[in-house]
Amino acid sequence: MKKILCLLVALLLVGSLGLAEAIDLSSMTDEELLALKEQVDCAINERGISAAPHLLSGVYTAGSDITPGKYVIHVPSGQSSGYIYVYENKEKLEKNEIAYEHYIVYDTEQDFYISLEESNVLSIDGLKGYATISKVEKVI
Repeated sequence: MKKILCLLVALLLVGSLGLAEAIDLSSMTDEELLALKEQVDCAINERGISAAPHLLSGVYTAGSDITPGKYVIHVPSGQSSGYIYVYENKEKLEKNEIAYEHYIVYDTEQDFYISLEESNVLSIDGLKGYATISKVEKVI
């Protein structure tokens, strides 16, 4: 009887492994793929995971693109000059009402400490390559 039960449990375990198949992305519509990406991005943000800690020139919103918190943005040498802007929200971005800014000095390795609250907007302008972003305990 014990052998039969062990065999049954083994068969159930092997059978359940087949249920953990990869998602067939090719059968999904564009809308379904975008919805899935949004769900994954939200889960990454909620866990505070930085899956790709590289920032390119662009606009990032705290709460959807970046988890709110305190960060250091490291700009390696070899970059062009540019700016790191923080806006209170998207409306302030559209009106170009900057909360604070940092100037990226041409071809100089630099660290910038920022604090982002929910709906703050981080804008990076002028990078040739990328900057890295890491969470910190406090902003210096």
